[in-house]
Amino acid sequence: MPRKPTSKPAAKAVTKTPARTASAGPSTYRGSLMVEKNGAPFLVAGRIDLLEAVDHHGSISQAAKAVGMSYKGAWDAIDTMNNQADEALVARTPGGRRGGGTHLTAYGKRVVALVRAIEQEYQQALSLLNERVEKHGRDFAEYQRLLQRFSLQTSARNHWVGTITAIRADRVRTEVEIALDARLSIVAHVTTDSARRLGIQPGVDIAALVKAVAVQIDTDTARNTPPNRLVGTIARCSQEGGRSEVSIDLPGGRTITAVVSDAAGVSLRAGRKVVASFEPRSVLLARLPGVS
Repeated sequence: MPRKPTSKPAAKAVTKTPARTASAGPSTYRGSLMVEKNGAPFLVAGRIDLLEAVDHHGSISQAAKAVGMSYKGAWDAIDTMNNQADEALVARTPGGRRGGGTHLTAYGKRVVALVRAIEQEYQQALSLLNERVEKHGRDFAEYQRLLQRFSLQTSARNHWVGTITAIRADRVRTEVEIALDARLSIVAHVTTDSARRLGIQPGVDIAALVKAVAVQIDTDTARNTPPNRLVGTIARCSQEGGRSEVSIDLPGGRTITAVVSDAAGVSLRAGRKVVASFEPRSVLLARLPGVS
C-alpha cells in the first residue's frame, strides 16, 4: 500500500473583509478646510501650511520641502493665492548680497491666523458629526462620490477674479472690461448670446481665465497699446524642449504665466521687465457660483 503523506497540503489562502466588532473604535471624520473668495477656490488643503512654512523659513524652496510640495507647485500655489486675494499674501525680496527672500505680508499673516481660528471651529463641528454618524449608522460614501462629480478644475494657468466695469455690445459680440484691482484691467470679447446667458453687467464679479499658451511676451515696455498689455517683471523661467514657461510678477502682487517658444527672439531671465499680452478673444469668462 502507498505510504500516507506525512504532512497536509497547504490550504488555499482566502482573503476576507474583517467584520466590525464591538471592540472596534468609532469612525473618525476629519476634514480639510477650503476657503472660497467670490465663489472661487482660494485657500485649499495644504496652502495654509505652505504660507506658514514660508513665514518660518523665508524661502520658497525650503517651505516647499517642509510641506512636501514640489518647488514649482509651491510657486504656482502662491501665485494663485496672490492673484485672487485683495492684497498680496506673499512678497518677494529682490536678490542682493544675501540672495533676497520671500515673506508673508501683514495681510498674509492676518489671513493665516483667521483660517486657523476657523479650522478650530470646523473641527469641533466635525467632532459632533462623528457622534451623530455613530449613533445613526449613516454612510457618506455615496454623498462623497456625488461631490467629486460636481468638482471642476480648469487647465487654464491664469485665473483671476475681477469686477465688470464696462460693457460695449452689438448683436454679435460683447466687449467686457474687467478691473482686477485699482491698477490692473483686462478686456474680454465674448458672443453677445454668451454675455446674456452669463448675466454680464457692470458691477458683477466674474472669473477670467487665460491659457498660458495664449500669452505673448515682448520687451518693449514703452509701447502702450491696450487692451491686455500687462507690464511686469520675470520672477522665474523654466526651459525644456524648445519652450519656456515664464512667470511674471504684476503690480499689486498678481502674476501671469506664459508658455512661449524659445525661438521667439526674447531673452528671458529673472528680474527682466517685460510685457505680457493676450488677445481679448483668448479670455474665457465664468460666472461665480452663488452670484445672482
